[in-house]
Amino acid sequence: MPKKIPDSLTVVFYVSGHGFGHATRVAAVMEALILRHPGTQIYIRTLAPRPIFAAAAGENLSYDPVGLDVGVVENDVLSQDIGATLQRWKGIFAENASLTSREVAFIIDKDVDVIISDIPPLASDIGAATATPTIAMSNFSWDFIYEAYATRYPAFQEVVHRLRASYEKTSLLLRLPLHHEMSAFPRQVDIPFVVRKAASRGDELRSRLGIPEAEDGRRIILIALRMDAQLASSAVRELSRSNHFTILSTDEIRTESDCDVHVVEPELTWSEFPSVVAMSDLVIGKLGYGLVAECIAGRTPLLSMPRRDFAEYDLLLDGCEGLLPVHVMPEHHFLTGRWHQHVDSLLAKEPSWLDVRLDGAEAAVDAIVSHAVGNHEVAPTYGYPSWPRPSSGIKSTSEATSSWPSPPQIRNGS
Repeated sequence: MPKKIPDSLTVVFYVSGHGFGHATRVAAVMEALILRHPGTQIYIRTLAPRPIFAAAAGENLSYDPVGLDVGVVENDVLSQDIGATLQRWKGIFAENASLTSREVAFIIDKDVDVIISDIPPLASDIGAATATPTIAMSNFSWDFIYEAYATRYPAFQEVVHRLRASYEKTSLLLRLPLHHEMSAFPRQVDIPFVVRKAASRGDELRSRLGIPEAEDGRRIILIALRMDAQLASSAVRELSRSNHFTILSTDEIRTESDCDVHVVEPELTWSEFPSVVAMSDLVIGKLGYGLVAECIAGRTPLLSMPRRDFAEYDLLLDGCEGLLPVHVMPEHHFLTGRWHQHVDSLLAKEPSWLDVRLDGAEAAVDAIVSHAVGNHEVAPTYGYPSWPRPSSGIKSTSEATSSWPSPPQIRNGS
């Protein structure tokens, strides 16, 4: 019989340190969980930066820098180091027994109710070893990413096999939009986008970012990239020539004195990035779930660049059609700072926005609470509708949480 829902829960999150998408959506779930169950104790074990989670969970959070997976080693914003990625997985496998033993002891010591994974495979092994319900949440799994590498690096076939064997032990997968089949997971339910929401008004942010009144009326361009200093300077210099743009950047960019760039400081990036996206007219950044979801939530078009050897790129690019205005500039234009024509082209379009459900964090909390009380057969009550409905096209950061008839369905993986 299911137990009574307690006043507080003990939840462990294992989060991939690759990029920010895994971390930001987990932060959204943490915030929703604490809002509903304020006494919940959250343990986060990840190599992702602590401030992302601290902004969401506050005093309820205990953070430990623990890495249980590799992600993909990046050469730069465009390409991946596949060989180095393989070597790091060999290191993880060599330490597999000691890593598992340490984490099993941790789960038992903390009397954990539920494990949440986004999406280290070893988390599912730990859950199985401790009989702790393990809920995975993602739009892709690492076996899917590495399977594409096996032709050039046959050793990845063993990596894929081992990761799938771990994922098969997962109690439930919360499959996010813009996904692949994720067939390694035996039980799945689709949920809406899990995304952080804008919390601050544009005028407040303009003041905090030091944007002068003289720049009122300019289009705001947010550069959310870390890149070569010379490339960054060249791109900003070209964008500044028109005097039509206010340029924000999450990284400091050295330019001539007449090319002002307003830096989004780290503390603002951790806590207010969705608000900065929503106040912007265009974001320039890498195509990844976190940035895509926050651009959808903020109704802000995205200018991106090619991304080699990462299978999620094609998932997102295809999935954004009709959902988010995305333009991918040619690689040689990106690398030579010739961004202006692509910015102008994207801003000239009148996007037609869809009302997309953004309440996936609440759906995840439903699943967490259900599994914490032993109700493993009940899926979350927020089934993801077959597709969103057309919108008025008016830019708004309000949450789209329409109550469409969409009963959840659990699928058994093949």
